[in-house]
Amino acid sequence: MKKQINIDNILSKICVSKPYFAFKELYLDKKNIMTGIVKKEQPCLTQSTGMSFAEMSRHLAILGSCALALNEPSKKYYLVDNAKLVSSAGNYLLRGVKYSKSCKMKAVVKKIDKNSAIAEAYILNANDNILYSMVINYIVFKEKSFPRIFKDYKEVFQKPFFNPYRNHRTFKNINISGNILIADMPFFKAKDCAGHFDDFPMMPVGNTLYITFNTIEKLLLTHGIKKYFLNEGSLNAKKPIRYNHNTFLKASIKKEEHDVFILNWQMFDKNNNEGLNIGKATIVAVNEL
Repeated sequence: MKKQINIDNILSKICVSKPYFAFKELYLDKKNIMTGIVKKEQPCLTQSTGMSFAEMSRHLAILGSCALALNEPSKKYYLVDNAKLVSSAGNYLLRGVKYSKSCKMKAVVKKIDKNSAIAEAYILNANDNILYSMVINYIVFKEKSFPRIFKDYKEVFQKPFFNPYRNHRTFKNINISGNILIADMPFFKAKDCAGHFDDFPMMPVGNTLYITFNTIEKLLLTHGIKKYFLNEGSLNAKKPIRYNHNTFLKASIKKEEHDVFILNWQMFDKNNNEGLNIGKATIVAVNEL
């Protein structure tokens, strides 16, 4: 027996809103496992999945925050501190998932206290088999604390009429030398962060990850990798990145064994070389989707 959750009620308790929040339906079962139904939004051209793992991570992290917020009396801000996504299905994954199709995801609370929380979330196939699982660690802020702590990020702006999360973008000034790629963050406007901490336009981690991998795929091409799937990936979001922050990306690739490659990447502050987001992934090259 499952109970449908009022989405407007959930949105009043979490720190994201539409269009970054894209779930069409939310349910809760008797074991307190939350189920969300969401459609793919972003192009996925080279990964052997119907949905990029960056977009999966975005939706799974949001669903995890929904599960955490369900029984909270008031709004809180759930910032992803670190997360790890692991494949459970090898090369099968999400074949056949198109823009017109919906994906089913589930999330469950693992731990919650005053300043931190952990959720585990899953993406499923039509037979309810787990394709990917992700453990997400959040830093939790009270509604009144967040504006005070992040006052330097505050900027009131009007939400756009379009969905900025359906665009295919990459970093700019891409330079590749051997196994190393360096590139600059492209130009963003506050409205490109719409629905992600309204009036505090920080780059959404899921969207930053998406354009990061769109860029890293150019490095993969120099190693003959045209199509691939993610075996596992992790990200440490060391601090929020303002939408107009002057940052650059450095990424590397290393061959581990036949068709298996290790990717490492990090974003840096161009002004002082401070390290920002850190990521690592194991990918497997494939011949066809």
